Amino acid sequence: MSSSERPAAYHFVGVGGSGMSALALYHAACGGRVSGSDRSFDGGSNADLRAALAAAGIAILPQDGTGAASGCDEVVVSTAVEQDNPDLRVARERGVPLLHRSELLARFVKARRTIAVTGTSGKSTVVAMTFAALRGAGLQPSVITGGALVELEERGVPGNAWADPRGDLLVVEADESDGSLVRYEPWCGVVLNLQRDHKETAEVAAMFRTFRDRVSGPLICGEDANLDELRPDARFGFGPGAECGPRRSNCGPTARASASAARSSRCRPPAATTCSTRWRRPPRPPRPAPLCR
Repeated sequence: MSSSERPAAYHFVGVGGSGMSALALYHAACGGRVSGSDRSFDGGSNADLRAALAAAGIAILPQDGTGAASGCDEVVVSTAVEQDNPDLRVARERGVPLLHRSELLARFVKARRTIAVTGTSGKSTVVAMTFAALRGAGLQPSVITGGALVELEERGVPGNAWADPRGDLLVVEADESDGSLVRYEPWCGVVLNLQRDHKETAEVAAMFRTFRDRVSGPLICGEDANLDELRPDARFGFGPGAECGPRRSNCGPTARASASAARSSRCRPPAATTCSTRWRRPPRPPRPAPLCR
């Protein structure tokens, strides 16, 4: 494989964070070279997470600039990383490009047929439900999220990322609190709600409008009236204006139960929306594949 074809090598500063570790795990699972540093690891904390990241093929390095000097293509940072961090200082000295974590997630989103879930509350829960339903339907999705999924933790991984090489679907959590959702260009967008949280509602509404314009396929929104201006292709909820809603309450915490709940829904894609995936009902949900190497 030529250098132009090989996956990029990334060094993650603050790899112990939930968002950063998810990106690192996903990239490592897809065959990329990954290293990371975290001051908590240097202090002897979070030993279980450190061991899990190392088991996934991520090289854990001290946060002293070593990672930026290890031959990586880019150094991934978040807004939580101080400007005088040793890894950042060495990266600047050596001319190694700095990449914000949301820019990297935007690359991952664009590379697959991505379902991006946003809203001022409920994102992690809906990402987990969507991932479980797609797995139960046999569609081999991947996921990048901020919260740990129990069904993944039970398989011995941290639970906030999963990469399945058999499918092209990716489910991600698109965060509005730092405005990063406006960077993403997903195939399908999901907007759950609009309430005052980290920012004023008017500011978040403007981000949602930008997000809507960057969605290449269907946009699905909650039934709240303050989302009407997004002109969604479908609405979900419990009220009379929702095209998608549960018909019975037999949902459970497992992938099989989530798939059953999805099949029992009266939601159907609108006529103007096309989808190249043929939904099918397998005899039983397949066993999860290991993270791709």
